Amino acid sequence: MIDEEVQCINVGQSSGAKRGKRDKKNVTWTEIADEFLTNVLIEQITLGQKDGIGFALEGWREIERKMKEKFGDAYDKAKIRNRLKTVKIHYNHIKILMCLSGFGWDDIKKRVIAEDQVWDDYLKAHPDYKYYRGRSFPDFENFAIIYGDSSADDRDVILTNQRPSHPMAAPKSNHDKDMATESSSSEKKG
Repeated sequence: MIDEEVQCINVGQSSGAKRGKRDKKNVTWTEIADEFLTNVLIEQITLGQKDGIGFALEGWREIERKMKEKFGDAYDKAKIRNRLKTVKIHYNHIKILMCLSGFGWDDIKKRVIAEDQVWDDYLKAHPDYKYYRGRSFPDFENFAIIYGDSSADDRDVILTNQRPSHPMAAPKSNHDKDMATESSSSEKKG
């Protein structure tokens, strides 16, 4: 049974207002559109259309084509990129919360959890994080794959600026580098 108090994160709502001289409409991202986009992105990663920097041109063409085909011409590359920037902000905020003492992840409700006192104390210092209390983020694990993290749970999230050589590969730790250095220096002695 799903808790009715849980709200899904729904960002980027259309204001309906035009920006500048362009006649493009804002896009309202629904949970269905977000889920479809997530699946298309994962598909393109699986097909090798993403490297350590980002999606290849052919990958972007396919992502845009599928979004337009399913949801209409308003879902162009610029709108998709903007959505990914917004989602990445939320994803990073959730990662930060989950790495803090007292916070965890509810895999059933797909949201950050903590005791009320822990939330209250944290929100006094960081009121902008109030948005995440009680809200679900159903695609969090998938965005760990999309953004290159090896895992998206509270125990194994890798916080690094290193980019892996392959989108599914984890960056090497300093321990790995130390072991390689130690191995090569012992070979020179022998």
